[in-house]
Amino acid sequence: MDHTSRMVALLALMRAQQNGVIAEAMHNAGVRGVLNYGVNIPTIRRIASQEPRDHDFAKFLYRQQVRELRMAAVNIACPECVTPAELDFWLSDNPTTELVEELAMRLLCHTAHIDEIVERWLIAGNQTEAYTAIMTLVRAKEYNAECVLEGLMRCVMTYADDLSIARAASVLVASMSACESRKSLIDNFLKQISESNTASARFLGEELGWLLD
Repeated sequence: MDHTSRMVALLALMRAQQNGVIAEAMHNAGVRGVLNYGVNIPTIRRIASQEPRDHDFAKFLYRQQVRELRMAAVNIACPECVTPAELDFWLSDNPTTELVEELAMRLLCHTAHIDEIVERWLIAGNQTEAYTAIMTLVRAKEYNAECVLEGLMRCVMTYADDLSIARAASVLVASMSACESRKSLIDNFLKQISESNTASARFLGEELGWLLD
């Protein structure tokens, strides 16, 4: 079966689960620019899990302007097949926050390119790239903590009013604190945060105040 036929069959399964109420609520919340059947995320994952891992098919699905197909693609793609050269592909066509989070937690965190994501997106990337990197790191198992904290500081200073980035950063730093060897790095990070007066820095400091208490 070719990619188009497989896509049509997959889309039929999605459409059978469509929810107009959810679709309308998402539209009102700003999820626009793609066809949206309002299928909930657990159902999308369940339907996608019936497909074998197929990286080429996943990329084909990701190019479609259909919310459910793009979300399914992230779950069908093969983490081992992701290359540094194609990282930017996964952030193409203005992905929604929902899609970015699914991408980070279901695909990118399992790749072998965490260091590349840190350097390219967290330390030097734009707002969407930075958020994607942080969400990826929340689930990643290994990374350079010093570089990550450096990147987080850059994000908090650069995107001074972005509380989504600050909120994600607080979860990441809290998870990092479970490793005793990172304590001095985190203490230094907290000191720098406390000396900043940006909205994101204040929010991050407050969140970490009770998360690390």
